Amino acid sequence: MELNMKAYTKEQLTASADSFPKVADYYQYQLRGVLIHSGTADSGHYYSIAKAPQHGEDSDASWFCFNDSTVSPFDLSALHEEAFGGFSSQNSLKPYSAYLLIYERQHVAFLERGTELPSSYEYNCVQEPKLFMPKELLDDISRDNSRFLRDQTLFDPAYSTWLLDIANVIETDTLAPLEIVQLVTLHIFENLSHSKDLNSQLESFVTLLCSWYAQSSDACLWLLDFMCKKLRFWIVKILLNCSVAETRSLFARVLMTVIRKMAVGNRAQYGVEDEECAVAGSGSASFVGSDDDWNRRDSDDDILLKVFDWSQTPQQPSCVTRRIGRANFWMSKTVCSRFLGVALLDAMQSCEQHWRRFDQLFQVVDCFASCGFSEAVYLIRC
Repeated sequence: MELNMKAYTKEQLTASADSFPKVADYYQYQLRGVLIHSGTADSGHYYSIAKAPQHGEDSDASWFCFNDSTVSPFDLSALHEEAFGGFSSQNSLKPYSAYLLIYERQHVAFLERGTELPSSYEYNCVQEPKLFMPKELLDDISRDNSRFLRDQTLFDPAYSTWLLDIANVIETDTLAPLEIVQLVTLHIFENLSHSKDLNSQLESFVTLLCSWYAQSSDACLWLLDFMCKKLRFWIVKILLNCSVAETRSLFARVLMTVIRKMAVGNRAQYGVEDEECAVAGSGSASFVGSDDDWNRRDSDDDILLKVFDWSQTPQQPSCVTRRIGRANFWMSKTVCSRFLGVALLDAMQSCEQHWRRFDQLFQVVDCFASCGFSEAVYLIRC
């Protein structure tokens, strides 16, 4: 249970015993936990025996066995039988053995900030971390801790329940404040969609969200514009990477509601291009900046772009001709057509590797084409 490390230290091996200014407890360690492996070298199970933090006198009753979701008191007198491998009292080979022992030093003294270290206690005290750690490292630790606390709150079921209760206060036929729509949207697709424990609340949130988007063009404009500029990865991450079909369908349901709402007011300007509205996409990245020697139009007025692959054979790069359509959707004046191109159509380049899960992506594209003749023609030109 106790371990004295003095005989194994550099000080003991290089100096006489009477030259140490350290107190005896500095080298004394006490057992605080045992990690046990049960099974073979190829497979098995880990569980632990540990002493709970306790004030005052130490007691064997403070030891517990932590085995997955089961926590039970542990009798310390049985530690030898339960943690040491070899043969049992019945002369059978034990399938379990201690894998790792955790000890705690008996004597650790921290200095207050600004306190000068006395020479007689030079080895007995540990400086407060803030006194010697670089500020950059402390700032990184602080940011990591803040991020952890934030995630812990956002993924807490109680937070989702609270947010859903607030959302339900708003009447279904009432225009919800844009800030509430934004908050619920980000919570659904940034948090809920990645939490298996909270998927049961997704449908309730999406039903509310669709009713809000169906009433607010401003909310629809915010979502499409925000996704084009900052959250385009949602398309691939949720519509293609997500393995849960229900989550993909609910996300597609929100997008189709927004597209139907925006199509009516946007269709007159699908073909109007404005460089000030441009957002980067695979189409824009390939076309903008290339000269007449590298691209041309075919008989159907499609833009044909030569793309060179220098990665395999730098001396003789391979060349393929890519058709990128006739509509410069990344410069469209309407957010609906920009979203169609840079978010939906660009995502189709990843469909080959996600062929088992791309049905909802095509469902959203089909929704745009089904809004009317103008939408179908524009989609063909893309």
